[in-house]
Parts: sequence; structure tokens; C-alpha cells
Amino acid sequence: MDQPPTDPLETFTLLPLSISPTSKALTSPIPHLAPALTSLSTLQRTLLSAPSQTPPPPIPMNPKRSAQIQKMREQGNAALRKTSTSSSSNKDSNSSGNSSAQEAITLYTYALEMALGRPGWEPSSQVREEASTLYANRAQAYMAAGMWAEGAADAGASVECKRVGNGKAWWRRGKCLQCWQASLLDGVAKRTNSNWRLYY
Repeated sequence: MDQPPTDPLETFTLLPLSISPTSKALTSPIPHLAPALTSLSTLQRTLLSAPSQTPPPPIPMNPKRSAQIQKMREQGNAALRKTSTSSSSNKDSNSSGNSSAQEAITLYTYALEMALGRPGWEPSSQVREEASTLYANRAQAYMAAGMWAEGAADAGASVECKRVGNGKAWWRRGKCLQCWQASLLDGVAKRTNSNWRLYY
């Protein structure tokens, strides 16, 4: 009975290979393997002689950068608090509240740029934690400024950085989307009413 041909990828063939103890080169008594083994040995020697571009192992995060990020976040929080107190105390202070919200947005943006600009070998979990908080805070500042689309985008980015235990970002995203939709519908209604007045 004839056996079906075997797939070479499913067949293991033990080849007689040996490593030279001095040069660490691979050799084999099978002549047709010589060119492949020579190129493999050359590649190994090249990789061993190349200068190492591997970053150093993870180290504690740069404390100066962490302190700067924390300081900017706290300044942004203070500016955001000014926005909420000025809007609740005086209804005519929309311009000062808006400028405080813009200041908070700027501070959170600087802090985000510093957090996301960390070297790649620093622990990514800490970077994601910082970015999640800063995106959520900037979303709140966008909400205070009435910039619903930007707030929804930032709250979504915060959720992407940290899905579990990030209830504020989930809520802010939903609230921004709800208010954005309402503002779009309000704009459509105003345009429809103005057209109605125009024609009638």
C-alpha cells in the first residue's frame, strides 16, 4: 500500500550539525548545507560585534518629570475650580469662567505632553495611569467651556487608557455626547425656524 507524500513542514529531520569551540561556527558533513551555515555564522558574528542599541532596563520613573506633571495637574484643577465657583456665584461672569476653563485646558495639555513624552523604557502602566487622569480632567475642562466634541474625545481617550475603575471618564463621555447631540439638534431647530420665518 502506497503511503501519501509527507509535507516537509510536518517532518522533522535531524541533521548532523556541530559547533566549533573556538570560532563558534556551525559545520555539517552534508555539502549542500554549507552555504546556509556559512551565512548563518556570518550573521551571528555581525550581531555579536554590533554596538548594543537596547535601552537600559526599567528604572524608577524620572521624579522631576513626575513632579512637574503633578504640579501642572494641580494648577489645572485650581483653574477648573475657579471656573465652577465663578459660574455659580455670578451668572454674568461667563467670560472669566471661560478664560479659567481655557487656562485649565492649556495646563492639562502641557501635562499630557510631558506624560506621553516619557522615554519608551519607563513603565507603561504608570504612563497610562497619568494619561487617563489627565485626559479625564481635560474632558471636564472642555465641558466647562461647552466644547462637547473635544470633551467626548478626551473622555474616550481616558477610557481607552483605563477601562476599569474609571467611572468619571465613562460618565463624562456620555454627558458630552448627550450635550453635543442636544446642541446639534438645537442648531438644526434654529436653522429650521429661521428658514420658516424667511419664507413665511
